[in-house]
Amino acid sequence: MKVDTEIGILTRLLDNHPAVMLLIDTSHTILWSNQAYQKTLNLPPGRLIKDKCYVKMGHSEPCFDCPVTEVLKSGDPCLGLIQLGSTESSQSINNFWIIEASAVFDTTGEISGAFIVAHDSSECDWVKQNLENKEHFIRELVETLGVIVWTCDENGVFTYVNLAVEKILGYTRNEYVNMAVSDLMHPNDYRKIEKDVPRLLQEKKGWNNVIVRWLHKNGSWRKLESSAVAIIGADGEVIGFRGIDRDVSDRLDLMAQLAQAQKMEAMGRFAGGIAHDSNNMLGVILGYCEIALDGMDPSNEIRNCLEQIKSAAGRSADLAKQLLTYARKQVTKPEVVDLNDRITKTLTLLRRLIGENIKLTWLPGKKLWPVKADHHQLDQVLSNLCINSRDAIEEVGEITISTKNVRVKKAMCEIRTGFIPGDYVLITLTDTGKGIKKEIIDHIFDPFFTTKPVGQGTGLGLSTVFGIIKQNNGFIYAFSEPGKYTSFEIFLPKYSGVITEKDEEYLDVEVQTGTESVLLVEDEQAKLEIVDLFLKRLGYNVTAMNSSKKALQLFQKNPDKFDLLLTDMVMPELRGRQLMDKMKSIKPDLKYIFMSGFISTGERGTDSPIKVSADEPLLQKPFSQKELATIIRKVLDS
Repeated sequence: MKVDTEIGILTRLLDNHPAVMLLIDTSHTILWSNQAYQKTLNLPPGRLIKDKCYVKMGHSEPCFDCPVTEVLKSGDPCLGLIQLGSTESSQSINNFWIIEASAVFDTTGEISGAFIVAHDSSECDWVKQNLENKEHFIRELVETLGVIVWTCDENGVFTYVNLAVEKILGYTRNEYVNMAVSDLMHPNDYRKIEKDVPRLLQEKKGWNNVIVRWLHKNGSWRKLESSAVAIIGADGEVIGFRGIDRDVSDRLDLMAQLAQAQKMEAMGRFAGGIAHDSNNMLGVILGYCEIALDGMDPSNEIRNCLEQIKSAAGRSADLAKQLLTYARKQVTKPEVVDLNDRITKTLTLLRRLIGENIKLTWLPGKKLWPVKADHHQLDQVLSNLCINSRDAIEEVGEITISTKNVRVKKAMCEIRTGFIPGDYVLITLTDTGKGIKKEIIDHIFDPFFTTKPVGQGTGLGLSTVFGIIKQNNGFIYAFSEPGKYTSFEIFLPKYSGVITEKDEEYLDVEVQTGTESVLLVEDEQAKLEIVDLFLKRLGYNVTAMNSSKKALQLFQKNPDKFDLLLTDMVMPELRGRQLMDKMKSIKPDLKYIFMSGFISTGERGTDSPIKVSADEPLLQKPFSQKELATIIRKVLDS
C-alpha cells in the first residue's frame, strides 16, 4: 500500500512538472508521457498515442544526431537539441527543445528503453544563436553543392531548389520552383515512377539512386541520379519529399561507349577467328578448282560447274577479307600517302559507283600532312562510304569529300571514346541523304548490322571501314541529323618519318616456273597439300612440313639443301617469323616468303600484333598458283 502511494505521488509529480517527459522503448515507441507533453501537443488529458518519437517530430526515421539513439546504443546519458513536432497540432512544430536522455535498464542489466526530459529552448539566447549559425552553415553548404538539392510537395510540385539547377538543367531557381515532376521528367520514365508513388506514400519512404531523364531548358535530356526521403507532416502522413539529383549523363554515356568498344573488340576477335579458318578452306577450294580447270576442254560439261564453284568461293573469300578487315587482322602494306593525290585518283571510280543523279564535290585541304597507310584499303573506305551514302540518298543529292589538317586535343578525347591526342589528317564525307536515327547510329559499325532489306546488304560495309581505320592507327566518328545529312569523320595520324620511294607493284606477268628447292611449312594439312601441289606443278623441288619445330630440325641437319622458306605466319609451335629468324641465324642468305590469312594479336591475349614490313615478301591467303609463281621468282631472282 505504501509502495502504491509512493508511485502515485511520483506519477503526479512527473505529471505536474513543467518539463516534457517521455518513456520510450528500444524501438523508439512512446510508452508513457506526462501532462506537459500532452499540453504541448494539445492532446486531451490522459490521452496517449503510442507512436514512434521521431514521427511526432515530423520525420520518417530516427533524427540525425539524435541523443535517444545514442543512449539506446551506449547506455550513457546524452544531451542534444532537436525539433519537436505534433501529429495533432502544429503549435510547436518549429520549436527546438533541449533533450536530456538517459537509459532505462531491466532486471538483467540490459537496456530496455530511455527516459527523456525536454525543455523548450525558445527563450534561450545561446540556443537561438547556435541554431542561426547552424542554419547559415547548412544553407551556404547546400547552395555551393554541385548537385541539385530540392524539396517538393506530395503532388510532385517543387517548393525549393538550390542554385546548382541553373548549371545542370539551365533553369533559374524561380523558373524551377512551382514546376511539377511531370513537366520535367521524360514521359516514359514518369510512367514507370508514377506506379511507385502510392507505395511510397503508404510506406512513408523515399528512394535511392534512381536514374531518370530530365528535361534541360534547351530541350535536350539529361540523366539524373536521384535519391530522396519522405517529409512527414503534422498528421503523420507524407506531405512531400526532399532529395538530391546528381547529373550522371556524361558518366553513363562514357560507360556506354566503353561497353560498345569492348563489344566490338570481342566481336572482332570472334569474326577474325572464323574468317581465318574460312580463308584456309576457301584457299583449298579455289586451288583445286584452278588445277581442275587448267587445260580442261571448254566443251566439258563439268567445266561450268567448276567455274561456278570457283566464283562462289571467290565471293566468299572477299567476304572473309571484309571480316578480317573489321577484326583488324588483315595484312596491310602501309606506305606514305598524300591523301589529296590518292582521293583525286579515285574520283572517277567513286562517281561511277554513286551514279549520275548524285553530285560528288571534292574539297582538298591545303598543304596536307602525309599519312602512312595502305592506299588500297583507303580506296575501299571511300568506296564503302560512298555506296552507303548513295543508298541513303533518294533520287538526287550530293556527297561532299573534304580534307584538312587537325590537332586533336585532350578535351576532345575525354568526350569521344577511342580518340587519342595528336596531329591528324581529317577526311570528312557528308551526304544529303535521309540521315541516321539516334538509336541506330551507335550500332552502324557493328558487323552484320544493316537497315537494308534482307538480301540487299551484308552489314559489313561500315564495319569494314571501322576495321580499316583502326588497323591504320586512326579513328572514325559519325554524326547525323535525320532527314538532312550524315557525316563521317576519319582521322589518320600525321606521318613524321622519312619519306622514301614506294615499292613498285608486282608486274602482271606470265606464270613462271623454277627448279629450286623449297621448304614449305603450313600447319593446316589441306592448305599444305594444295600449296605443295602448286609448287610441284611449277617445277620446284618441295619438302612439305606441317610442324614448324620438325621443319627447323630438318633444316638444321642440312641447311644448304634449301633455297627458299615458304611459311605460314601463324602456327601453334613456332610462328613464321620465329622460324625464319632461327633459320637465317644458321643460313643468313636464306630467301623467305610469308603466307598469312591474318596477322594475329600476339601471345596470350596481348595487343602487340606480329607485323610484316612493307619490304618483306608476303602472300595474302587465299592466293592463286599464278600469284605464288610470281612472288617466288621475284624473291629468288632478287
